Amino acid sequence: MTYWKYINYVLAAAFISVFLFMVLRSFKNDRLEKEIRRDGVYVNGTITAVVPGTPTTNGLVNITVDYYFIDDKGATLTREKVLTVVKTMDLNNYQVGATVPVIYLKTDSSKNVLKETKGLLDKN
Repeated sequence: MTYWKYINYVLAAAFISVFLFMVLRSFKNDRLEKEIRRDGVYVNGTITAVVPGTPTTNGLVNITVDYYFIDDKGATLTREKVLTVVKTMDLNNYQVGATVPVIYLKTDSSKNVLKETKGLLDKN
């Protein structure tokens, strides 16, 4: 039963490891997104599925989007379960079959992001 006195250290190490993993992953994803936005290719993708969330009181709603696009080499790339925020008034623009702006990395088209809607963060 002497191992019980070390359980605090084990739990603390596990918590710190998970926390560091999440911070490092977030940092890596932010760097990749900045690189895509700085040196990316802009194309229009087509929405294949949309799942809207509950609207907030400030007029925004989280939506989960599945989309595909064709890169400059003619390859069709698909991305699923991409979470983004849109204005509640613009929710009707995000239907299956509608186009959505996509930015992908010139060197690797599998690394892509949705272009944010212009004016999304404007104060009304």
